[in-house]
Amino acid sequence: MKVFGVVGWKNNGKTTLVERLISQLTSMGYKVSSVKHAHHNVDIDEPGRDSYRHRAAGAKQTLLATQHRWALMREHREQDPPNLEQLLPLFEPCDIVIVEGYKGAAHPKLEIIRHLNKEGLLADQMPNIVALVTDQPHLPSDLPQLDLNNIQQITDFVLQHTGLVTTPAVHEVNDCYSPAQQLQTAETVWQGMQALASTQVKSQTLALDQCMNRRLAEALTTPYDSPRFDNAAVDGYAFNCNDLIQQPDATLPLMATEANAGGSEKLSLKQGYCMRVLTGAQMPKGANTVVMQEDVHLTNDSVTFPSHYKAHSNWRPQGEDVKAGEVIINQGQLIRPQDIGLAAAVGQAQLRVYNKVRVALFSTGNEVYELGQELPEDGIYDVNRYLLKALLTSLHCEVTDLGILADDFSTIRTALDSASQDHQLI
Repeated sequence: MKVFGVVGWKNNGKTTLVERLISQLTSMGYKVSSVKHAHHNVDIDEPGRDSYRHRAAGAKQTLLATQHRWALMREHREQDPPNLEQLLPLFEPCDIVIVEGYKGAAHPKLEIIRHLNKEGLLADQMPNIVALVTDQPHLPSDLPQLDLNNIQQITDFVLQHTGLVTTPAVHEVNDCYSPAQQLQTAETVWQGMQALASTQVKSQTLALDQCMNRRLAEALTTPYDSPRFDNAAVDGYAFNCNDLIQQPDATLPLMATEANAGGSEKLSLKQGYCMRVLTGAQMPKGANTVVMQEDVHLTNDSVTFPSHYKAHSNWRPQGEDVKAGEVIINQGQLIRPQDIGLAAAVGQAQLRVYNKVRVALFSTGNEVYELGQELPEDGIYDVNRYLLKALLTSLHCEVTDLGILADDFSTIRTALDSASQDHQLI
């Protein structure tokens, strides 16, 4: 059983490389096992789970078995954690064990480097690093430097160094239907684009009714509770349910006053009485229940309530929706109709939003023709420009369509220079 490791500083892509290496070795028929060394507390079960409770109760070993896998957990407690040499005998026989971490152990290792930092190379500080895996052009080291984007090259190096093979494998050249390993993976390209792209987008203040489908630049907090006061949710009759319990005939006398929406006066409910309230009106002081007007029997000066009414219902307490100071729309949120309504509910007439991303879009190629033009035998219609424009528009970008450019270096260079002046993306 061979042992080979991958090490590197944090956020350099160790796990991604190990994942690709295991996949490549497995596809070649090798039986692979792996070790992940974690420097922080990691549990494969969570507090409250049955297996967790077994361990917490004092079990030295707990085996968690499911339909598809099992895991044996052993507690160190007062003992020192085991080193790699103590763990390797736990594996069943295999061709190779790939180890992520354990920088100081004696097995041979690759160091992955996607960007240099102030700590320098681990290879200058740790033993048994036999090669560097990087997407950088030149690193200050005499060790072999392998292409991070060429997993087959990396796999061949591991196999040769461990003695699992003695001669390099012969690989196909790149083919669009069956690509060899010289091509970059989509994940690598995406990571590179993210590293190069700037997210420094300017912002502007717009009237609320102009903010639909824009990204909020500043989190919106509410200056007060919503609702701002206890209010009736229906047209009906408000009362204190404790008063009605004391009335066997479920009838209460009706106060002459009426609570209306927009009324500035705070009304009080007389004990043992009910009061007519309209939707949105402040709840009378002392009332805690409203019954809809359709469900009661009204006489000149009293109201009879159904026996099956629900206590404490049909009114909205202050702050039921949001509390004062609460974030109601997060920064970066794409503003939807319901967000417009929420902002209006707290009196926000304007919002700070990010400027739309301005995108310049053009196609190139002497063989590419505009839709509607007569198409020669060796020509094709411009498909990608229309597709990309639709995609960008669906993302609420501001698209400038620059048409089709001929295959001419000077023309394309001029278009790129011009578009880069007032667009964030080309």
